[in-house]
Amino acid sequence: MKRFQSLFWTSIIIFMLPATACIIAKESKYFGRAALGIEIGSWKPNTLSDKSAFPFGVEGASPFLNVFVTSPQLGDWTLRGSFGYWAQANIQNRESLYSANVVMFLLDLKERILSESRLTPFVSYGISFSLGSESPVNSKFRKLSRDYETGYGVNVGAGFDLLIFKNWALTMEFCYHYIAFNRTVGLTDDYSGPKINAGFFYTF
Repeated sequence: MKRFQSLFWTSIIIFMLPATACIIAKESKYFGRAALGIEIGSWKPNTLSDKSAFPFGVEGASPFLNVFVTSPQLGDWTLRGSFGYWAQANIQNRESLYSANVVMFLLDLKERILSESRLTPFVSYGISFSLGSESPVNSKFRKLSRDYETGYGVNVGAGFDLLIFKNWALTMEFCYHYIAFNRTVGLTDDYSGPKINAGFFYTF
């Protein structure tokens, strides 16, 4: 867990200058303005599944739901903030446990490779802060003995944005999350693994 925390805080320091620059950026031709969007995807923490083939997933898991906002663009860089939710239900390996729930807050830098094109590939680099909780069998709305556990992580990804109308665009991304909690949430404290998601966003 300590190595994840060290990596998390080091990443914050590295991202401070380009992130600040993105906030005061001027817009470019297609994707330079601020945006608001929603995504849905599949996340597979490696310790929860031995399935290696695509499509990946975890038994009993919900889709990964994500809402995000992006800053105006500076050069090829955009700052993206996200709020995501994921849960694994019907857990069989722990008595009285119904589900494990993860709420994730992410901050990423997106580097667009072809900024002046309607179809824009990008790579992303980010950090995350997560809250994990457990729900018992007899109530989905009551937590077990302890409150939320905290987790820290970093992530890298690649994908593309496609402008389909004047202010509307589609997005798709594959990324890898490195996430560790300070204690076990559900069946593990290590939620590192790949995620693929797709969605749309509106540019202002």
